[in-house]
Amino acid sequence: MARMKKKGALSRLRTATSRAATVARRKGVVVVGGAGDCGGGGEDRISDLPDDLLRLVLRRLDTRTALATGALSRRWASLCRGLNALDFLVSDVLPPRYHRCRDHLLLHHPHATKGIDADDAKVVAGRYERLSMRKMVASIDSFLDAAPDDDDPDRRRRITRLRLEFIINHHSDSINRLIATAIDAWGVKDLEILAGTPAHQLRPLDRLHIFPHQGICSDPRSSTLTSLTLANCTIPPLQGFQALRILVLQHLPSSTRPADYESVFTSCTQLRVLHLKSCMFDGVLRVNAPCSSIEQLVFDHCGGGLIILYALPKLEEMAVVQTCVWFQRGCMPCLKRLNLIFRYKHDHHSTSMPWGMNLMQIAENTPEITELFLEFTGRGAATMDAPPSSPLPSLPNLRKLVVVVPSSWDVSWPRLLLEVAPCLEILHVHVAACEDEPRGEISWRRCESRHRKLKELGMSGFEGTGRQVYFVNFVMEVSLALKSVSLCKYAGVYWDYDIVREDRRWSSEDRADVLKQIGERVSCTDIPVQLVRE
Repeated sequence: MARMKKKGALSRLRTATSRAATVARRKGVVVVGGAGDCGGGGEDRISDLPDDLLRLVLRRLDTRTALATGALSRRWASLCRGLNALDFLVSDVLPPRYHRCRDHLLLHHPHATKGIDADDAKVVAGRYERLSMRKMVASIDSFLDAAPDDDDPDRRRRITRLRLEFIINHHSDSINRLIATAIDAWGVKDLEILAGTPAHQLRPLDRLHIFPHQGICSDPRSSTLTSLTLANCTIPPLQGFQALRILVLQHLPSSTRPADYESVFTSCTQLRVLHLKSCMFDGVLRVNAPCSSIEQLVFDHCGGGLIILYALPKLEEMAVVQTCVWFQRGCMPCLKRLNLIFRYKHDHHSTSMPWGMNLMQIAENTPEITELFLEFTGRGAATMDAPPSSPLPSLPNLRKLVVVVPSSWDVSWPRLLLEVAPCLEILHVHVAACEDEPRGEISWRRCESRHRKLKELGMSGFEGTGRQVYFVNFVMEVSLALKSVSLCKYAGVYWDYDIVREDRRWSSEDRADVLKQIGERVSCTDIPVQLVRE
């Protein structure tokens, strides 16, 4: 068995060495001999390579293979100790059949389709999970037991990144031991703990990995941990982690108390970035952290309750995706970039819209923002195209505005924001396809004022409808500094402003017709209009 493992390690080592040698030659490093000659009765030329190149080879291998090369010789064992990034992933051990069984359970559970036995899939998936976790835990224990020199500063292992992926079961002691050792002894900076739920779980979000009561390490004040990601894990005590700057929490069940989330804001005052993804809770989560240093905050699909922001004095960027959030004026005085996304589903009525989608309150409570991203899409959003009864408050510092709207809306409604943003320079409107029937048009009063800062107008999903042409003409007519107009047939954009392109090309007739309609009110020679082809 040991010989077979060694043979497999050598095979993977040859492949990685060949690739590393190619990289080395490109960098001007002279590699003597064939990099792939090792074992098999031939001359061992891999061992003739310098240590720096061999470390490059090991970094190109997965952690499991790289650590296996330590059995080749003492030199290789010493080189393995120099690895600065480790990945212990149960997915490296699980066979393809396991993934097929799990996919079946996810698609058909709790009622399997005819001809497919869900119970058999549960049994097979459970067996593979237990075997794979046994192998992984045995490897972790052997790896930890083979490091007796952690008390020697000169030979102590140093890790900058540790990624740990496992399936929740009774092996939590070994997992927690590895985490504590990485923080206390190895000085890990970037730690990612991804706990997966067993395939047979009816309610997977109710199964969490539990840390010891004292936390994830014994001496948090001496740790160098700067980034921590936890998935399907209980929120551990985070007091004392003075170096921690980035925290990501994801896949937490509704049984998680709001107080657990609130303690993250209040006890980790040194945090700069906090992301909550699919974190559920019941009731009201109140964020009152006047001493917080958080600069970037993301609420992504955090449902079940209401989030109220009272004080985040240093917050500069916030994204709210499918989450009900309430905040008042003055609670985020440094906020510069705001992203609000709400995608309606078939079973939602427009009255279920969270506060964050109300334009009046957005303008009232975020007057200092410089970039604003708004997305209201999906069925049921069509009743939101009516303007507010009273004028919107001014947004004097807004420079960039990106709006994603359903095609059933009157696409001219961003005019509301254009008129109250005198310093706006970039305006992008993305029209998303919608199954709802188009509603009525907004009745606008004649605009006597002119916009003196807008330089760029872009519209994707442009189909040349009457209201789309009207809005483009309006912007071109009132904007004195406008330099470019881009009209695109593709549609789609992510909240970080990345555009999803579709191949919908303009025909010659469409191009001529659109340019004619736009040129009826504003000459296209004065402002260049670009019809993007892809």
